[in-house]
Amino acid sequence: MKFARDGFVVVRLIDEHVADALGRRCRDSLPADIPAHENVTYIYTDEPELAWIEDVAGPVFDEAMMPLLKAMRRLHPSIIVKPAGERAVPPHVHPIFTLDQSAPTVFCWCALEDMRDENGVMQVLPGSHKLFPIMPMYGQEPYFLRAWDEIAGRMEPVYLKAGEAMLFDESLIHASMPNSTGRHRLALATHCIPQALEPIALFPESNGQYRVYETGADFGYQYHIRPDLIDPSERWTTLGYVDDVHEQVDPDEFWRRLEAGEHITLTYPLVPRAQPAAPARPSMLRSAARAIAKRIRQHA
Repeated sequence: MKFARDGFVVVRLIDEHVADALGRRCRDSLPADIPAHENVTYIYTDEPELAWIEDVAGPVFDEAMMPLLKAMRRLHPSIIVKPAGERAVPPHVHPIFTLDQSAPTVFCWCALEDMRDENGVMQVLPGSHKLFPIMPMYGQEPYFLRAWDEIAGRMEPVYLKAGEAMLFDESLIHASMPNSTGRHRLALATHCIPQALEPIALFPESNGQYRVYETGADFGYQYHIRPDLIDPSERWTTLGYVDDVHEQVDPDEFWRRLEAGEHITLTYPLVPRAQPAAPARPSMLRSAARAIAKRIRQHA
């Protein structure tokens, strides 16, 4: 009930002493030259040099987390590093990974040390999940840009203890404070999706469209960040094309929906077409997007 209302819930996955031991193992196994970045995510897929991530994180998720998530499956485990001295991560949401935007997708973020203001505590805007039928992707201006200042002022910290995890919907607006300490802050993480759905990745095409790829076991999170580094046509099956209906929302409507606890409840019609659509004038695309959004709000 709390997850449905707030978009997140805090649970204890492992004992704090176990968390400390896993943290020490991660520090010993991570590369010495961690790049300075907002967050550095090491994702294990099939690279032998990163197999230790599955050894460390897999049992935590399989034994303590998955029994809490009915009819869901986890994808690749990862280690998230917020380097010493790193800046804040601004409010954001994760890209979509399934064609059904109304279906819950869960991101697990498990702290390996106590979260404090000075080491980059996570922040959330409770209830900000599944508000609008948008298509968030990396590189876009956030759909809530017009309400940015007020959102930043209303973010709430989540002070996790070592071994506690925050399970949150990928569409929840979240952020983190700067890490002003001299020590890298580490966390275990993984994505979870309903068993009935397949993970997908969207790559921008011309005409305000995305090509949809079914990534399967490969998953696509890492490729959302730098799509220019991969030719997906050589890796995955093409499912077709969808329109990019991502747009900035009206601030008054954002706060009205948030305060009323309204969320999209219908399966958003991300049904790929076999062929890309014919060129359309930008004004026509915007009008169509607004019409679809209005129809969803009327039936939500």
